[in-house]
Amino acid sequence: MTKIYLSLLPVFLFTTFSFAQSNFKTGYAVTLAGDTVKGEIDYQEWGSNPASIRFRTPDNKIRNFTTAEIKYFSIDKLDIYQRYSGPISHDETNNNRILGGRDTSFTVENVFLKVLQTGKVINLYSYLDAIKPRYFYSDPGTDNAVHELIYRVYYNGNTSEIQKGNTTTEATYLQQLTAVALKANILDDGLQQTMDGTEYTKPDLLKIVTKMNGYTKAQVALTQPGGSDDSFDLYAGLGLNATKTTSRDQNGNAAGTPYNSVLPRAVFGFNAYVNPNTRRLVFSVELSATDIKYKNTFSNTSYSFDQVVTSLTPSVSYHIYNGDNFKFYLSLGYGISKYTFFNKKFVKYDGTPLPNEYLPFLFSSYNNAITYKVGFLIHKKFQIYAEHLSGNPIARDSYYGFKQTSNNFGVNYILGKQK
Repeated sequence: MTKIYLSLLPVFLFTTFSFAQSNFKTGYAVTLAGDTVKGEIDYQEWGSNPASIRFRTPDNKIRNFTTAEIKYFSIDKLDIYQRYSGPISHDETNNNRILGGRDTSFTVENVFLKVLQTGKVINLYSYLDAIKPRYFYSDPGTDNAVHELIYRVYYNGNTSEIQKGNTTTEATYLQQLTAVALKANILDDGLQQTMDGTEYTKPDLLKIVTKMNGYTKAQVALTQPGGSDDSFDLYAGLGLNATKTTSRDQNGNAAGTPYNSVLPRAVFGFNAYVNPNTRRLVFSVELSATDIKYKNTFSNTSYSFDQVVTSLTPSVSYHIYNGDNFKFYLSLGYGISKYTFFNKKFVKYDGTPLPNEYLPFLFSSYNNAITYKVGFLIHKKFQIYAEHLSGNPIARDSYYGFKQTSNNFGVNYILGKQK
């Protein structure tokens, strides 16, 4: 396990480093006094709602804006945030962290809410921090005051009941949305059916709000930020695997010359984006398969084998250059591989088989390796890459030992429509 943790350490350091990079996009901010300031906003991955933003003016001056200075900011065609001053709930809703009893605790804070949709009946916002995701709404037909949509989950009863997993769920947010719909006189069977069984999630709440505002898909695009909602995508690709296999005999000496195998490799995987709009920091899981061949002669003996390698590789990538149609990225991963060996042969130089007791191939069934990848993404569809895998022993026995170092080259195609 220590080896695994040490191998993954560079990935975590790489992830931390990636958050420090600038990514200025055209946008504007509105001050508390109502003045509009145009410039560029440093648009980061923002796993939670930002407490402040870095703003670059046309004369290249950079300053920080907080809720004490601005009430609104917009990154063109991507995201919009609005200042909110009011109560924010602090009860847990994660089943793994909730405690016994109903928790109505809250604090009054000044934060930036993310605008999800605006409309004639209702506006929808979101706020995410280390505790939980929350959603807010306002009614443009009244005072336009912003209120949190309330959702609570808690254990109901004593300690013994907590251990049994007896929970109570309060979907107060449905009552709040129903009240807005009744006030606007739009609560019909269709809207009620949309509300029934709705979860406290962004997709479900957007369905309700979109129906309440009476928007078509085309109208939705005009009334909410135009960024991507696709937080992940799939990809498939083909390439080449170039593997160098070296061997050692029982005395630690080189057993024959290294053998190079270059054969096709197939991959399938998915990318998950911290921010679907920036797509700068990416977590991926890739499944790959390739064939490796080996043949060598040493000390009047000839030995060979075929090897199929199936690998599962989680990785983290960061786009150092992140243009719209061209991206350059670096990636670190940790591959776990399964080895399947066949056509194993160990014969004398003249082709005479050696007795079974001399067969040296005590192969490993599994292994792991750190992966280093560099690549380009062109027109949001074609990913061209080169990848290096750290060397690994694949067989250790009393007679021969093998070690392999691999390099992969290939092209992946991103499946699905890209915004």
